[in-house]
Amino acid sequence: MTGMYCREFLIAYHEQDKEHCKLTWWNFMLNKKFIHVDVYIEIAGGYLLIQPNVMGMGLYEQYFTKKEILTLDKTIFQSYIVKEDQIKIRPKGLITCVSIVKSLLYVKKWWIITPFQLYKYIERQQNVNI
Repeated sequence: MTGMYCREFLIAYHEQDKEHCKLTWWNFMLNKKFIHVDVYIEIAGGYLLIQPNVMGMGLYEQYFTKKEILTLDKTIFQSYIVKEDQIKIRPKGLITCVSIVKSLLYVKKWWIITPFQLYKYIERQQNVNI
């Protein structure tokens, strides 16, 4: 087994717009400023965008600086540090953007089901809002 190390995740919460608002049955539960969540992971000089949705999960390697990513419109960012030995994705329950992001961040709170609830939880964990 390898040693533990810290990895920074940039969590991106998106407002309601055409790109991030697919009409789904659960939209009535969502805060309009927190309609979708994805994660950027710094890997080898670039960022890996993990973009989960109801049709599957997109992985996009993008070579942008952190500053360029943080300029996305209609997006709120949080930084979250995870101590890990490897990334494990084991979402529990309904497969949604939140369940996949929670799995990546090792957040095991069953009651977190919306992007806004995840945002408030991360905020309480004393990580950094960017």
